Amino acid sequence: MKKNIYLYAFIGVMTLFTIAFFAAAIRSSYAFPTGKENTRYEEKMNIIKKCAETYGEENPDLFKEDENIYITVDELVKLNYLIADNDEGEVKDPSSEVKTLNDIKIRITSKDGKITTKIIDKG
Repeated sequence: MKKNIYLYAFIGVMTLFTIAFFAAAIRSSYAFPTGKENTRYEEKMNIIKKCAETYGEENPDLFKEDENIYITVDELVKLNYLIADNDEGEVKDPSSEVKTLNDIKIRITSKDGKITTKIIDKG
């Protein structure tokens, strides 16, 4: 009988570990959405804004006539300020397999020597 107690304890512990393992595996599985798509999208948009800001900082002559200029993601790719996701020059939308972000319009503002960016048109 004493051997059986150890066997039952071992089976109980192994069952708990198995349940914990499968719970963790299911949680991190790609089959179940976790909301990471939105964070990837936000990260991509922050990268785009930072590239537009760099473009504005490196080209101060653009602001001689107006404090605002407008540029698209596609233009940033063509000017080599943003790296495309493929050879066609497309910047893919992380939340969709078919959408691209190339048509997004960004306003770059230079006020008192400070460059700010804002995405004004999400295509």
